[in-house]
Amino acid sequence: MASTLTAFLDRYRRALAAEDVVALAELVHVPCLIMGPQVHAVLSEEELHRALADQLRQQRELGVTKVTFEVLGHRRIEARYLTVDVSWEMTGADESNVWEFSVMYTLTAPERGWKIVTVAPLEPALSVINPTGAHAIPPQLLGRGT
Repeated sequence: MASTLTAFLDRYRRALAAEDVVALAELVHVPCLIMGPQVHAVLSEEELHRALADQLRQQRELGVTKVTFEVLGHRRIEARYLTVDVSWEMTGADESNVWEFSVMYTLTAPERGWKIVTVAPLEPALSVINPTGAHAIPPQLLGRGT
């Protein structure tokens, strides 16, 4: 499992580095949930593509030129679900640290290969050092126990 997981995350890393929205979107399940100071549910492919494009634009504006990751740990929840803790580091052309954060992904294998279902920060300071900021709860989810 570790080699498949590493291969999945390396695909995600390469898509981030290449600023490839389509390749990133193929690795994310719709719907998916982004947790942090607030919760954001991504409910459509169009919304996912917009969110990924925004993230990539912000990375470009920050001067990110290299993306690396380290798997901190993983746990099988059941046959089709897995959680994985990942530390990400994004550096600029001068090798300086531009953006660093750690997250927990919940992954699913719906047909073949992993897809991200949820993303949650591992440290409370993520919203401070995450230049993409927090997301609002969509009105359609209010009142549903989310």
